[in-house]
Formats: sequence, C-alpha cells, structure tokens
Amino acid sequence: MRNVNKTLKVIVLLLSIIIGITMFNFPKSKLDPDSEEFYQYARYLFTKHERKIFLNLPTKEERKRFIRHFWEIRDPNPYTEENEFKLEMKERFEYVSKYLKEGPIPGWKTDRGRIYILLGPPDNTLERPFLGGSVGTQNIGIIYWYYEESSILVCFIDRRGYGIFRMNARLTSLRLLDELENRKYYISTKDDSKFETTLLDFDLTYDSKTRALLFSIDSKNILFEKIDSQTMAKFKIDLIIYKSKIDFSKKTEIKTIHVDKNKLLKKDAAIELHLPIDLPPGNVKIDAIVTDLFGSAVRRKFISMKVKNINITTKNNGG
Repeated sequence: MRNVNKTLKVIVLLLSIIIGITMFNFPKSKLDPDSEEFYQYARYLFTKHERKIFLNLPTKEERKRFIRHFWEIRDPNPYTEENEFKLEMKERFEYVSKYLKEGPIPGWKTDRGRIYILLGPPDNTLERPFLGGSVGTQNIGIIYWYYEESSILVCFIDRRGYGIFRMNARLTSLRLLDELENRKYYISTKDDSKFETTLLDFDLTYDSKTRALLFSIDSKNILFEKIDSQTMAKFKIDLIIYKSKIDFSKKTEIKTIHVDKNKLLKKDAAIELHLPIDLPPGNVKIDAIVTDLFGSAVRRKFISMKVKNINITTKNNGG
C-alpha cells in the first residue's frame, strides 16, 4: 500500500509539471523580433531563474548579451568554431515545427514537440494512431517513444481521435523529469563522439579573504590523461553571476590541473580547484556548470551565497 501511495504521489507530481509546461505563458513584456524568436525555441531550456532574468531585461542590448551567454555556457566543445548544442536545438525546433503540428497547435507547443526538443528523436517508436477501441466512451490512439541511452519510455495518447496527443504520465517512465532537467544543459548530438554523458558532483564555496571560488569536485566519473608523465584533469567552468534581477555577468575558465594518483585511490576522493574572482559583497546567486573536457561528465548547480564585505577590518584573535 505504501508503494502504491508513493507511485500515486509521483504521478500527481508529474501531471502537475506537465500541466505547468502546457500552461507555459508567453513573455509578459513585448520583446523585439530577435529576442522573441530566441525565446520560442529556447524556452524549454530555461532554468526558472534564467527565464525570470530574461523577461525582466529592459533593453534589446541586454537581451542580446544574455542570449550570447546562454549559448556559450552550453557549448560542449569550446575549441570548435561552431556551437554544436545551439545548432542541434535549432534543427530540432525546425523539425517539430514542420512535422509535429497537431491541428492548429504549432509543433513546438505540442507534448511530442517539447519532448523532441529536449530529448531528440527516439530510438524506437510504436505508433497506433487509431485503435478503433475505446477508453470509456472515447476512441484512442497511442504512440510510444523509447530512448535507449537513458532507458526512458514516453507514451502519448489521443483520446478523442482528433490527432491531438497528450503525454500519459501513468505509462511514461518516472525518470523522465530528471532527464528533461539534465538536458536543459547538455544534449547528445548526432555527431557527438564523446562517451555517454555522466554526472559529476561538486561543492562550491567562496573565500572572501582570497577572493576566490573553491570547487571540490568528486573524482567519480572523471577521466584523466597522462601529460608529460603526470596525471591531469581538465575542466571547463562556466559561471553566470546574478547580482540583481537585471545585473548579471559571465565568466568561463578552462582549467588543466595535476592530480595526485595516490589521493584518487582514497574513498570519496575530491579534486580541489581554485578560481580567483572578485564578487561584490552581499547576496549573490551563481549558476555554475562544471564540464570534464577529457570525458563527458557534467553537472550544473544554482547556488546562493552571501559574500562578506572585504572593507570591514576584523581583529585577529588567533583563531
């Protein structure tokens, strides 16, 4: 009985999020054409904070800066001229707009369109557009999409036979929500030659005395390379720093660091990374993304922290 109740709670949560996505509002403020075009095909990639920031920006120039940063932090390979993530998302948006329309509903607003934009084309499909049977008094059609890499099954049902397919939470994998959240930052492209994407973990603190962010990165899922007989790790650090509702800045660093192999053998081994940065005193929100450039592990965290005022002089009590 406890397991049944737990399953029902998860289904209710999934349904509430689906409804929230379906009711996703257009921007309240009037956007210029370029900003509106960006918003339409990138809206499902927004974190809650990103969306709030973008819609509050007062000028076209600030929105252009936001858009540039938005794509840069999602660039999987900073050494190539093209941003593979951006190109892939544009292709997916064009596909759903052309092929996944449902009556008067544009493809990017349909349930199938939203899933396709974030997860891409399914590996296997089973389509029964009209079964001729019924659920109660309603005719139904069913479409299944299966994603092999993440072992996720998504079910869409047309209950009235009008060609309008809604995602069915009961017949869809419960892991879908986590996967959709992960794909807001990283997607596998058809030209991706990297290993299957895994998640790394890290903690982030700020040292007001040294004016530096301190990363403690779990060594699990990290790949290392030998360079000049030394074991090295290489990370791409992307930071969006929010100082207010409309004041933000971006910082990207590539860090190649030497790691001690003996320390890596210890349980819960971590890689320490020191990133000098001058943060303003007060409450600061940081959108931090750490990517393993030798492998495929990645993690994104949104962190709020209070930065001490360095102008305040304190007595040294020997502690």
